[in-house]
Amino acid sequence: MTTSTCAPKDAESNPSAGLKVIQRREFVDKYMLPRDAAEKERLTFQHYLLSSMFQHYLYRHEFHGNFSSPIEDALEGGINVIDVSCGVGIWTIEMAQDFPNSTFVGTDLVDMFPKHEIPENCSFVQANTLERLPFPDDTFDFTFQRLVQMAYSPADWATVIAELVRVTKPGGWIELFESDSLMHRPPKSYLKYQKAWLASTHSRGIDINIALNLGHLLEEALIDVKADYISFPVGWNGRAGELMGHNLELCRLALSPIIAPFMEMTTEDYEQWAMQISKELRMHRSYINGYYAYGRKPVKHGEAEVAN
Repeated sequence: MTTSTCAPKDAESNPSAGLKVIQRREFVDKYMLPRDAAEKERLTFQHYLLSSMFQHYLYRHEFHGNFSSPIEDALEGGINVIDVSCGVGIWTIEMAQDFPNSTFVGTDLVDMFPKHEIPENCSFVQANTLERLPFPDDTFDFTFQRLVQMAYSPADWATVIAELVRVTKPGGWIELFESDSLMHRPPKSYLKYQKAWLASTHSRGIDINIALNLGHLLEEALIDVKADYISFPVGWNGRAGELMGHNLELCRLALSPIIAPFMEMTTEDYEQWAMQISKELRMHRSYINGYYAYGRKPVKHGEAEVAN
């Protein structure tokens, strides 16, 4: 097993989460989804859904299911990996189980981490990416981050990318994944929600369209950048599509305290609409896109940057 060189400099750090309760759901700062027990369950469900859908819709040799960067051999041999904004830590744990020779660390602003059955090569640290991750420069061989678009403004994203690059070793890989902000082929009754969704994110200064620019974000600091997307059916095209439809319905219900006022609906009316629209999305064969990008931190020899 790899000797861990990624112990945090300030593991005792416990940043203030700014937790608040709205309609019996717990929220933190400007992040739009709740951070409570119900959301833990949804995030775990979402992880397995995404992993299976990537393997189902893309060739196995192109996608492990949990990552797309060309690092499988390195993971087998043993490297240091960080899962930034890891949420419930299911990606971190599953990767640690799949690659026991590598060392994995998950970080998040809020402690939603598992407390039991954590592999020996896996650990978690509560940390705020915007306030600097508690690790030295050039610590990790692989830096992974996904589904944080509901937390950051454009200025925040510049800080986040710089921080991901900082903790990644020269020659190491960084990978991002974010979902589309728009529903494709939506029913007309969905457009009011889509408008409210964009208004609510704008009111918080959140760049919800960041998924379209992941490759450009990485190209400013990395080499060998690849960016692409995969389309996910919502409620149709077999079991996987049905599960994606269910996951997005859970998301809409979780967003009730935030979105219902923008739609000028009561909580009860909004929740009824959120469940009804699932049927219409299935009938219209609607879909969303998931965007991924990865690239490698340059290795510097003198003043020249080379591709290793």
